[in-house]
Amino acid sequence: MKWAFVFFAWAAALAPASAADLRVRGKLQARVDLIDQSTLDRDADGWTHYLDIPRARLDLRWDPSKRLRLVLELDAADGFAAAGNGGNGGFAVDQLLKDAYGEFRLGRKLFLRAGHFKKPLSRLRLTSPWDLLVPERGMMDSTFIGGLHLGDLAGSGAAQHAGGYGDRDLGIMAGGRVKSWLDLRWSLGYFNALDFLSGRESSHRDVVARLELRPARWLSLAVNGCAKRFSVAASRQDFWVAMVGADAEIEAGGFAARLEAGFGDNPVLYNPAEPGQADFHLGGGKFIGGHLTLSYRIELGSSLWLTPAVMGEVLEPTTAVSGEGYRVAGGLNLDFGDGARLALYFETTLGDPRSVAYADHSVAPIEEPLYFPTRAGLQLNLVF
Repeated sequence: MKWAFVFFAWAAALAPASAADLRVRGKLQARVDLIDQSTLDRDADGWTHYLDIPRARLDLRWDPSKRLRLVLELDAADGFAAAGNGGNGGFAVDQLLKDAYGEFRLGRKLFLRAGHFKKPLSRLRLTSPWDLLVPERGMMDSTFIGGLHLGDLAGSGAAQHAGGYGDRDLGIMAGGRVKSWLDLRWSLGYFNALDFLSGRESSHRDVVARLELRPARWLSLAVNGCAKRFSVAASRQDFWVAMVGADAEIEAGGFAARLEAGFGDNPVLYNPAEPGQADFHLGGGKFIGGHLTLSYRIELGSSLWLTPAVMGEVLEPTTAVSGEGYRVAGGLNLDFGDGARLALYFETTLGDPRSVAYADHSVAPIEEPLYFPTRAGLQLNLVF
């Protein structure tokens, strides 16, 4: 897709620059968390607290013409955190880079986008972290939409990845809007992995589509899907997996309800071949999950709003073994104009959510517990 970057760079160079067409923003999230350690490690107990900066972003948007938009967004917090986990002492470039794309528009009816950006899957994933009324997106998003784990392919103890069904990737996408057809909005994209930056052992290609209707001003309905082909270098094999989902949003006055459901493949692999050989097979079964978020926005004064929100979620990570999780979360959000939010939040997961794993050269599934934290905290969002 290098031609796409060349095209947009050439177009930007020829376009006249104007300060009015350039927007530069800083965006920061800082929080203090109180966490029950036993919900992350069953051998641990007691509570701990820590300060964190989950996101620290620089956001640039330039409209050199009415038809062209260029976007760049970097996250220093993710870049340093991933580099620290990897032990290389510098930025993890694939985590530092969030958005880097160009968009060519033909009015409201059609647009073409190329670069690095979010796939058009899941209303919750497409919502900016600064707009979330409950700071964490939850179990289904973190396990399947934001990232997919293939298991320990080489017996090294490190999980391999195939990219989330709805995470950011390098891609090209077309979309548009037909207002006369129930305000129909559509997106269709093809995406590549950024393996040359991450150095991962697996590669993936995704086709993602989303269709959204607004039959009434207070109601939005959408369906979306992703077909993913990923490759495993150890065996030179390709695998196909898929996910489908639907979501809805209802807004009336200050009240809002957001509902989402998803179903798809859990792409855990196993290797029944003899030691020293690789012949992987899909063994993760299917996952199914959904969540509902209810909120109410209250105006307290000029440029001051209070929005309480509650979220309930259920997830069955795999049909290969039994084990469901039930998550309850809430947030109390105080907004100061458009640039600052103070959020008091909590979350806990009940039940016993379990995925599946396989020992090397074995076909016997092993129940693998999934850990989701019980915590409460205070988060500050700033946009400046």
